[in-house]
Amino acid sequence: MAENAGAIKRINPQQVADALAMAVVISLPWSTSVTASLIGLWLLSALPFLRSSWLRKSLSDLRKSLTALAGAFPVLLWLIAALGMLWADVSWLERLQGLAGFHKLLVIPLLLTQFSRSARAQYVLAVFLFSCAVLLILSWIFVLWPAVARHAYPGVPVKDYIAQSGEFVLCTFGSLHIALNAFKVKRHLAGLVFAALALAFLINVFYVAPSRTQLVVFPFLLVVFGIQRFGLRGAYVALATGAVLASLVWFTSPHLRGRVIDVVQAIQGFRAADLPGSAADVSLISAGLHLSFLKRSIQIIEQAPLIGHGTGSITELFRQSAAGQTGADVIVSTNPHNQTFAVAIQLGILGVIVLYAMWISHAMLMFSLPGQEGWIGSLLVIQNVISSLFNSHLFDFTQGWIYVFGVGIISGVAMQRRQNANGNCHRICWQVRA
Repeated sequence: MAENAGAIKRINPQQVADALAMAVVISLPWSTSVTASLIGLWLLSALPFLRSSWLRKSLSDLRKSLTALAGAFPVLLWLIAALGMLWADVSWLERLQGLAGFHKLLVIPLLLTQFSRSARAQYVLAVFLFSCAVLLILSWIFVLWPAVARHAYPGVPVKDYIAQSGEFVLCTFGSLHIALNAFKVKRHLAGLVFAALALAFLINVFYVAPSRTQLVVFPFLLVVFGIQRFGLRGAYVALATGAVLASLVWFTSPHLRGRVIDVVQAIQGFRAADLPGSAADVSLISAGLHLSFLKRSIQIIEQAPLIGHGTGSITELFRQSAAGQTGADVIVSTNPHNQTFAVAIQLGILGVIVLYAMWISHAMLMFSLPGQEGWIGSLLVIQNVISSLFNSHLFDFTQGWIYVFGVGIISGVAMQRRQNANGNCHRICWQVRA
């Protein structure tokens, strides 16, 4: 019994929390239920700190995370959403359901605190790439041997093509960064392997499961990637490369070309008969419905522009706007498919200001962090901001948690390096004075 108690005492809570964070990011591309369970376990892994001698340091580190802009703005947005329940004209159940979309933002300062003192951030990012690489292999197996596939969408083994393409686009640039770093230190075999992996991700995005959102995001990330690696001249190279790549894909990928043409046709001539069977099926919703949601969102926001209609009011407001309408305007949605509008409807301009302040604070922190973590973090923030023009990705499960864990972990790395730099500066100044 005493031996078991001693073994428990020897368990390092930091290592347990880091291992569970790795498990979360491994599961993210695969399962929502498993990820939710692992996130719960990861949150519980903080409890040993409440019983350990590290309590004072843990609270001090958490206070630093909450005073940093990258950790403060997510919490501030959640607080405004919590207050927003007070003026929402819907049931308390709907208000609480509306607040649930903001809950994950509270995890960012916790991750920031954890990885400001952990040396395993790179491992967490690496296992996410590994998990997506396994998913990529399975996706190609389903494409090459359709008989083994049971998923409704070809080449998408789990979840949906929107989530998969977003993950693969991010992994494309992550793999390219690793490949260039390998070539730089003359590790040519490793560089070729990761370059081939990036190409496999990219081909899958363009030819197997193209997402219209990621087709818009990709050129922006390509330009940022060029600037990250080659400076301003890299932007011109990226634009030229993107133009050649777009032409090549357009003429060689009928699937992608058809999806783009479908958008144009939906915008030009949307009819009620074109409506999908279920507006809740985001992967099948048409561009015409998106336009209807955006138009009605603007009308709803104009009615309460400053502080919005309150947390959880989106569904009821869309229900009211559908009364007496025809075509796409009869659809009642729980989601305006735009992150800015999703916040503005509920929290008005006040909420939108804090939302963009959060994005800006995260982007500034990522751009200020030198090296691969900062580069990947910058791409993650830009991807989320641009894709949120067409989806409410912070409120979506997979995309939202990828953003939260990615930003939280990399922000922790930035804080750790800043603390180390300040510590080194203090030691040098003390030695000079001595």
